[in-house]
Amino acid sequence: MIKVGVFSEDEDYAKAVSLAISGRRTDANVSILTEREQAESGDWDVKLLLEEYFSLKEVLALYDAQLSEADRRTLPCSPSCRLTAVSSAYGGLGQTTVCRALGGLLSAAFQKRILYLDLSGHTEGCLPADGMGADQSEILYRICCEDRAPELYESAFLRDEYGLYELPQRCGFTPAAELTEEEADGFVRKLACSCMFDSIILDIDYKLPELRFFAGICEENVLLKPAFGMTPLYGFFEAWLRKGSGGEDIRRLHILDLSGLGRAVRPGDADIYSELGALLLPLARDLAGRMLDS
Repeated sequence: MIKVGVFSEDEDYAKAVSLAISGRRTDANVSILTEREQAESGDWDVKLLLEEYFSLKEVLALYDAQLSEADRRTLPCSPSCRLTAVSSAYGGLGQTTVCRALGGLLSAAFQKRILYLDLSGHTEGCLPADGMGADQSEILYRICCEDRAPELYESAFLRDEYGLYELPQRCGFTPAAELTEEEADGFVRKLACSCMFDSIILDIDYKLPELRFFAGICEENVLLKPAFGMTPLYGFFEAWLRKGSGGEDIRRLHILDLSGLGRAVRPGDADIYSELGALLLPLARDLAGRMLDS
């Protein structure tokens, strides 16, 4: 647990801040201090001396800034953008199709600004946006390694007919494959904190060793349940994700049972999107309900 001391001359405000932190940071053990000196004398991991009134976003930023690097990496990426990871225990289940269908539904039906990031390394021949170079890895490198703001590269984002945004990739480039874990973490967090999107959907390769890392930083994890009988590995994945999901108010695990479709999800099957829409609607409504209003 992280020991947190909160002091304000306005005791009611200090109580409100304490409740807000406890609700958003489940590993915080918050104490309300009655005197400023208690903050200096106590052994606190985080000290919040609130001499003025801050918004919840500002309070959380003050809190997060005092955490150790290890503790900071376990936090949700941004209070204004929810990360959703879609993964599966097997290949060929239609993971990318589900990602696109879910993102398009959230964008078109719920008017949310959604970015789809393919981290699986399976992207083929996606054309670059107008005015951008052929190799999008340069853009990703600049965002995460040269401390460039994602807004500078807004022209690189493509938008499909449903309003779903995507950062096109070439040459099989993925942050998981080409960047260190720290760089990948910075890349995703910068996009999440850019205020450009309500949610980012990450398409994660089930073979990647970094799956544990990406699943750990996402507030929402969607696991595809296969419609066939290879259950041992699926059961392991589900148990692992449940164990690492943390508090229900921070991270959630959603099981998407693809047997409800009655047939396999295959690439290039345009008809599958309408059927997926009905299956994904409850999940999309649930996810949209926890996104801040655009």
